[in-house]
Amino acid sequence: MSRKPSSRAARALTAGLLAWAAATGVGCRLDESIPFRVEDRLGAIDPRRIVAIGDDFVAGAADGALYADAQTLSLPALLAAHLGGEPIFQPLVSEPGLSLDGTDAGRLRLVALRPIELVREEAGTPLVPSPGQPFDNLGVPGALVSEALVAESSATSSLGNPFYDLVLGGRGTFAEQAAELDPTLVLLWIGTSDVLRFVAAGGDGDLAPGLPTPVGTFANTYEALLDAVLAITDQVVLFTIPDPRSMPITRAVPGIVLDPDTGLPVIITVIEPVIDPITGEPVLDPVTGDTLLAQRQSTVPLIGPAGPLAPGDLVLLDALPLLEDGIGIPAFVGGTGELLPDRAVLDAAEQIDVGAAVAGYNQAIAALAADRDLPLVDVHALVETLADGELISDGVLLDADYAVGQAFSLDGASFTPKGYGVVANLVIDALDLRYRADVPHLRTANLPGNSLLDLP
Repeated sequence: MSRKPSSRAARALTAGLLAWAAATGVGCRLDESIPFRVEDRLGAIDPRRIVAIGDDFVAGAADGALYADAQTLSLPALLAAHLGGEPIFQPLVSEPGLSLDGTDAGRLRLVALRPIELVREEAGTPLVPSPGQPFDNLGVPGALVSEALVAESSATSSLGNPFYDLVLGGRGTFAEQAAELDPTLVLLWIGTSDVLRFVAAGGDGDLAPGLPTPVGTFANTYEALLDAVLAITDQVVLFTIPDPRSMPITRAVPGIVLDPDTGLPVIITVIEPVIDPITGEPVLDPVTGDTLLAQRQSTVPLIGPAGPLAPGDLVLLDALPLLEDGIGIPAFVGGTGELLPDRAVLDAAEQIDVGAAVAGYNQAIAALAADRDLPLVDVHALVETLADGELISDGVLLDADYAVGQAFSLDGASFTPKGYGVVANLVIDALDLRYRADVPHLRTANLPGNSLLDLP
């Protein structure tokens, strides 16, 4: 099949990616500067034509938007450059991109770190006109497994997702467009949105109807999609689903009131009865008979939909604008006393639903990978590692701390290009193991994370 033409902007961005590859060591050994012949290290891997199917993570979304600087360093683009395949043809969007939340806006920008302050840039525009033929990167931000066999435009998406128009353009479903491309290697990373969109809505059923996708529906549709892809090529890489409860989207904002000037917890003095630890009754003064009182220092919980938040409740990153207006903050510490809406908080019951969905999805994916003898990339384990501690990649520490952890972008859910580079190396490990290859890792040190240089 002849290579499709690309626009001037697309060619320029592809050239920029190749220049980045040369500058950062892609195509060179990690421990020396002598170039290697990638074709001599591939084993049975066939990277000539890489096609990717999936959601935000395949698309290269970052900072709550789809924009060219991140797209050119998406997972499929990084792998194609490193493995020597054809450059990835993508639906690039000009800076500052198109917001993932459906608003007419662009990417997030960090204004202050303590306390966190974010602003939305204005919207960009598509750089690549609809080509009339499929893109190699078929990553649709917000795509659901439950609609993967039928959606090809916003009109056929269960939630009216406009990114289907940008990426698939009504030209066919994921599998139909992949078949037209005749790929030699397919990356199939889909399913995170089936639970992440529920989390991002705070478990509000009106905002995320039908989510998380029931495990049975997920498993059956995922298997049908996989078999459709396997009819095209036998080299397919699968990915597990990360748990959003371990991402900064649910960890960046604590459930307590912070001082707006320092970003530190507000501490108050609480006077309360002394309680007998054995009887559970208040202790009385033996002389006066009055209840004994004691003082202690305490933080102040935010006010959720049902009152003061419990210690295990999770506040979403999208609650920040509300908190800046005093919503969710008690009046006695300077807030309005208004309740945070359900969409801003994930309570204990909703978290149980999230955990059950993620576990069920991953069990289904792992079983299919084993049954079809396919490489499996454990993104779930990667995110848990980042949440529990830290990971060192090319001498750089990465963790799940908001902004400073460098692995996750400013939306608290999608990765930075540096984070996508770490995932790319997990893909390389899985391919090496399955296809008896010896491809070394790509360099992640010079891939961008979150810039903190301009912060006050």
